[in-house]
Parts: sequence; structure tokens; C-alpha cells
Amino acid sequence: MAPTEFHIFLFSRSLSECKITLSSSSIAIIHLPKELQRVYWKPANWPVLFGLGLLHLLSFLPLRVLRRIGRSVGRLLYKVSRRRRHIARVNLQLCFPDMSPEKRQQLLVEVFENTGMGLLELAWCWYASIPRLEKSFDIHGLEHIRKAQQQGHGVLLLSFHLTSLELGGTMLATRQKDIIAMYRPHKNPIFEHAMTSGRARVLEPVDRADIRKVVSVLKKKKVVWYAADQNYGIKQGVFVPFFGIPAATITATSWFAKKGNAIVIPMTHRRSEKGMDISIHPPLENFPSGDDTQDAATNMAFLENYLKQYPADYMWVHRRFKTRPEGESGVY
Repeated sequence: MAPTEFHIFLFSRSLSECKITLSSSSIAIIHLPKELQRVYWKPANWPVLFGLGLLHLLSFLPLRVLRRIGRSVGRLLYKVSRRRRHIARVNLQLCFPDMSPEKRQQLLVEVFENTGMGLLELAWCWYASIPRLEKSFDIHGLEHIRKAQQQGHGVLLLSFHLTSLELGGTMLATRQKDIIAMYRPHKNPIFEHAMTSGRARVLEPVDRADIRKVVSVLKKKKVVWYAADQNYGIKQGVFVPFFGIPAATITATSWFAKKGNAIVIPMTHRRSEKGMDISIHPPLENFPSGDDTQDAATNMAFLENYLKQYPADYMWVHRRFKTRPEGESGVY
């Protein structure tokens, strides 16, 4: 009599990823890259495996329930993450000095609640079925992308580090089928494999260091999902105003647009009762302008205007003002 087998799929719904076969005589891991097979069950990776397994289970929950749990996670993070709480508080004080202390405190808690929701939304991003994603959002302005491509241009989809960034981009990619996402590889190989495998269900992840690849796909009139609003230092950037404060901002947006013959189109996304409300905005005018500093200022001005309406949407836990102009002291 043949042994009874039970198949468990970890961190992917795809047969080609990780399948563990349990039988009466053996336990085998197949279809994993060899370098991962060597480190997969090392104790140092157990917390990552547990977290990813938990995300996989959470992916079966309705989005509204997942977000309810995420808010609680965010409130817990607010209490235990003293450093991130300090960073977010300083950012809000700098950017909203006219806001009353009571309202700013309420906003700070909302920021953490949204951050918690963003963390748990990874469950849907990487593991929820594509049909569930497809029916959980509304989109406005997709014609801007289509028009740019019809005119012979690639599209640099200018995103920002809103707390719904991952899910907003994933949902868009179920509708716009030619999206390439620039990203920074994760140091942990298990998490990196889970992240890229989850994203690859709907788009093509590309290491942000692979500049030739990015330019190539733009020239092929495809869409590159790209965020350039965080602090990466001043070596590849310039200082431009963000809420009236000099903020180090990279100038690569202009370079990619120029080299790839691309139109720069901003995208924002907000959580809604249905799931997500995605807005594809009109292309930035006169971009690139030939002045990298002016272009970087245009990018940050767009984000600032959005955040004046929806201030709790942003990842204020990031040290956006870490790099200071010469002679200025640190703010954190």
C-alpha cells in the first residue's frame, strides 16, 4: 500500500516554489533554490519562517478583518517601538507646526495604526488569490498610462511611501499587466525569496541597482513602478523643500525619464470600504525640465500637497530629514 502523502505549500500558492511532502517515510523540500535549501531550517530563520507562515494564514481573512487586526498591531508598535515613535513625532512636529499638540498626538497614533495595517496587508499582497485582489479596488486615471504608451513612451509610475504602498501597487498590477517594480533586496534570503515570489505573481521585481534593465523596459514602453521620496543621502541627490524643510531627495527620477524616453505619472492610493481606491494622476508637466533640483522639488511638492489632505497615510516612521545641509544639526 502506497504511503499517504500530505502536501503543505509554504509562502506561495505556486507549485514551483516551496513544497514540503510529508509521508510515512520521509520529509523532503523540493523546488527551492539550492542556496535556500542549505539555510532554510536554521534556527536564525525560524522567526522569519513563523512570520511568513502567519502572513500566509492571514491571507485567508477578509481585508476588513485583516485591517482591524492591523490597527491593533499598529497600536502595539506605538507602545513598544520607542525609537520609531520618536522619529514619527519629530517628523510631524516639523511638518505640521501649526497643528495643535492634541491633534498631532491623535495623528501620531493614526500613523502607527496605518503602519500596522500596511504590515499585515503583505498577507494579501503575496498570498491572496489574484481574483480576490482584482475585485477589491477601484481605479481612476488609468487612461493616462495608456495614452503615454500609445504615444510611444514608457511610463515612470511615480509612487510614494504611503502605508498602503505594497497593496496599492499589487492591485494595480492585476489590471496593468506590464509593470516592473524597482526594489531594494532584503538581507535575509528567506524573506527575499518570499517577497519576490509574492510580487512576481503580478509584476516583475527588478533590483534597483540594475539600471540598464530599468532603462531597457522603459524604452520598450512598459511601466516602471518607482518611489523616490525617502532619504538616501546627498551623494546622488539634492536638498529641496518638503513642508518648508530642506530634505535630501534623489535626482534619479529625471535621469530615468530622460534615458528611457519616459513620461512621469504620479500614483496615490487610499484604503476604502471596498479595499483600495487607486488614483493615476495626470503626467507631470515639463518633466524632466533639465534642472534636476527643480524636478526633485516638483516630486516632493506633489507629495506634500497630497499629505496636506491625508497626513496619516505616510510612513512618518522613516527618518526623512536624517541628512542635513552642512552646518545644520540633526533633528532626531
